[in-house]
Amino acid sequence: MRQLAKQIKITIDQKKEYEDAYNKKVKKIITLKADITSIKQQNKTTALEIAKYTQTIDQLPTSFKPTFLQLLILWLSLGIKNYKKEYLSHLETLNNEKNKLKDTLSTREQNIVKIQKEIEYEEIEQKRIIQKIKQLKNEISILENSFDKKLELFKNTLTSFQTKVLKLSKNQYINDYTRNKLKNELNSILKNKDEFLTHSKIKSFLTEIISFYSDDVIWVKNKNSAFIKNEMVREKDFFDTVESQPLTEKQKEAVLVNENNNLILAGAGSGKTSVVVAKVSYLIKKKYFTSK
Repeated sequence: MRQLAKQIKITIDQKKEYEDAYNKKVKKIITLKADITSIKQQNKTTALEIAKYTQTIDQLPTSFKPTFLQLLILWLSLGIKNYKKEYLSHLETLNNEKNKLKDTLSTREQNIVKIQKEIEYEEIEQKRIIQKIKQLKNEISILENSFDKKLELFKNTLTSFQTKVLKLSKNQYINDYTRNKLKNELNSILKNKDEFLTHSKIKSFLTEIISFYSDDVIWVKNKNSAFIKNEMVREKDFFDTVESQPLTEKQKEAVLVNENNNLILAGAGSGKTSVVVAKVSYLIKKKYFTSK
């Protein structure tokens, strides 16, 4: 049982690790998909900017062709060369900015492809983890079923022992010899299994045994007190007629306490002989001994 319980814990811990890994994969995939959405939105904006540059460039004359009036003004101001230089520089700047945006767009598209491949890999890993979790769940179920069967057998053995001990405590005084014998028997049942005595699935059936195992001396003392009290009532006629005079409470208690060694302290004429006669008669009546 101990080995099974250990294996169940190990397998449950493994399942939790895979579940944590699965949750991380889910979060990562969500993040990657959000990245793609963000990049696509940026690409839309960039595409619009490229279109604007293209439109601006298309609206410019294909070559330096000023009108006659512009030529006259430029000639008079001696600025014809500067105008041409500014025109070509402006055209080059527009084309450079457009090409930069195209490069940015291309880089982002490549990033999208990379992210999509990463998502595919993560989804494959996610499926593998799901299969592993299913496998571990199945293993846990098998192990728990096996453990529950052993736990049920363990419970049945203990409840049988509990029934025996309770019956014994109800019908007789439990002396130290019997207490130690019962304690040794219980320890034998619990060997390498004592931690399962208080298992949540069985502890409610074993309250008396748990109490006995916790402190057998106190448990036996309480059961003996209850036995003596009840036995005095059950055997009232016996105690009233075994001698010429009914026995007192202390005399009855002396009769019922049945340790291996019993010491009775009493003065002369207090009824010691009556106690001995009653005790022998009681033990024969209860078939602890025969009259021989």
